[in-house]
Amino acid sequence: MPEPNQLDVTAFVEQQAIALDLPIADYQAGVTANFERIRSIAQAFLEFPLPTDLVAAPRFEP
Repeated sequence: MPEPNQLDVTAFVEQQAIALDLPIADYQAGVTANFERIRSIAQAFLEFPLPTDLVAAPRFEP
């Protein structure tokens, strides 16, 4: 069983393919590998500390 807050990527891909009625059986290994890559890239962003007093801007102004 995965740790809390850990994603079983294979199960996630299988469940989403069923939910979205996507016929990805031939591509499932590649889709799963790409989701693993996305997960590892996103982890760096999730670990980045943000100040507690940060307020989101209502709109982007360059």
